[in-house]
Amino acid sequence: MGDWVSGGNTRQETVANGLKQLAKVGTGASHVLIHDGARPFIKADLIQRIIQALESNKVVLPALPVTDTLKYVENNLVSHTVDRTPLWVAQTPQAFELELILGLHKKAIDEGKTDFTDDIALAEWQDHPVTIVEGESSNTKITTAEDLVLADMIMKMREAEK
Repeated sequence: MGDWVSGGNTRQETVANGLKQLAKVGTGASHVLIHDGARPFIKADLIQRIIQALESNKVVLPALPVTDTLKYVENNLVSHTVDRTPLWVAQTPQAFELELILGLHKKAIDEGKTDFTDDIALAEWQDHPVTIVEGESSNTKITTAEDLVLADMIMKMREAEK
């Protein structure tokens, strides 16, 4: 492969650019895992579980059940507690049959839809079933300055374990 692919103005555009390049070079791949670089602590066993689930599903999402109590807030006041039972926190890598995700990105572009925050949302948009595999709490996302401090601590702990 070896060619660089430019990112886009949105996550969706960046992924679409990468997928187009993957299809263009013709790797023969039938499936793809789309991973967020902000999640550097992914473990091999999670990747294996995702790949295994892809053997019988077209779309696979690693996720964790929500464990915190959630409050619905309006005008800076708590309105009510949200039932967390059906809620899960999405992670990456999100996995797809390659032709399916290529088609979803093309359809979204053709229809001018550019506001999808992850690739699973494209599958949801077109009513494709999404299979959940349990994610890992260590597959955390680095988003804030506090997350970066935590990531540094994790790296130091892993170095000390070696």
